[in-house]
Amino acid sequence: MTADDRDNNDDSQQNDTGTTEGRRWGIWLPLATLVLAMVLSALISLTAPRLAEMLPGLLPDQRDAQPSPLEQKMAALSTRLDRLEAKALENYERAQAAAVEQTALQQQLATLRPEVADIGRLAERLSALGQRVDEAEAQIQAQAQAAQSRAATETTESTETSDQATAALGTRLQELEATLAGRGGEDDRQDRENAALKQQLAGLESRVAAIRTQLAALAKQRSELGSGSNGALLALALGRLRDGVGNGPFADQLAALVKLIPEPTAASGLPEILAELEKRATGVVSRSDLARQFAALAGPAVRAGASGDGGWLEATRRRLSGLVSLRRTGEPAGNGIEARVARAEAGLARDDLAAALAEVSALVELGGGAADILAPWHRAAGDRLAVERALTALESRLPELLQATGSP
Repeated sequence: MTADDRDNNDDSQQNDTGTTEGRRWGIWLPLATLVLAMVLSALISLTAPRLAEMLPGLLPDQRDAQPSPLEQKMAALSTRLDRLEAKALENYERAQAAAVEQTALQQQLATLRPEVADIGRLAERLSALGQRVDEAEAQIQAQAQAAQSRAATETTESTETSDQATAALGTRLQELEATLAGRGGEDDRQDRENAALKQQLAGLESRVAAIRTQLAALAKQRSELGSGSNGALLALALGRLRDGVGNGPFADQLAALVKLIPEPTAASGLPEILAELEKRATGVVSRSDLARQFAALAGPAVRAGASGDGGWLEATRRRLSGLVSLRRTGEPAGNGIEARVARAEAGLARDDLAAALAEVSALVELGGGAADILAPWHRAAGDRLAVERALTALESRLPELLQATGSP
């Protein structure tokens, strides 16, 4: 091998070495560039918050981003659409509820129409009752005139009889004659009866006014028919029951009222009240009849009570009892039979049945002839007072009953 050949070989080896080194740099340079870019990106992402604080104008702040006008309009339209949908749903529900309520009202109206027809009959009864009031006033005036003439005649006859009896008994009966002449027992009794009749007439007029008021209330409720139909029927049934108590048996009126009352509880006291009425549903005596009956029983009761007393004065009074009715009047003191009978008469005259019954109850408890005479009247008056108190208790519970039936 010559020197030239060796030089050529050396050059060839150098060229191969340079080519290999160039290839190596061509691979590692892009890789190094990529790694450097990734490192710079990581550094920027880590230091961005700090740079944003140090250089606020350099990086954009996302918190300052504002929606565009179009986005704002779209949001407002979406809100209005939600409101309209909610309102439309509410109107639909209200329309459904109104339709249901209208159907219920129509059903109640159809149920109540037959009952409203009773108002016309009640008006006719009121008219008839007004005529009865007028007739009662005329009867009272006629009775008052007859009573005055009868009292004058009886007073004259009583005076003549007393004079004859006093002359027969002698001077020892002069004091009794003066007592007999001074007593106007029959006049007082008639006056008390007239006063009782006037009070009954006043009570009747009050009841007529109350019934007319109820009619006006029912007429008003007629235009406001609804859930209060049961309450109107209940009030009407209670008024009919009170009317029936004064006109004989009232079992039918009581049964009609019981049907309208909700199931009573023991705490309400209604079972006891209804039981008191059911026991006496065959009828009770009116107050006016009780007053007349007692006026007829008062004299015999006093005479029966005095039959066991001694003394010549009482014996003389018993002999004269067949000629003249001699009893104390007014409200005298004492616990004797005559005093209690007089106070009972005074109670009836002022229409205080409870006071009269209390006096008679005391006499019945004592027993004797007077108790036997007054016992039937005592039972009748007790029944009448028990029925009146039961009715008053029912009327006081009327608001509670109306609430239980669902009426306003």
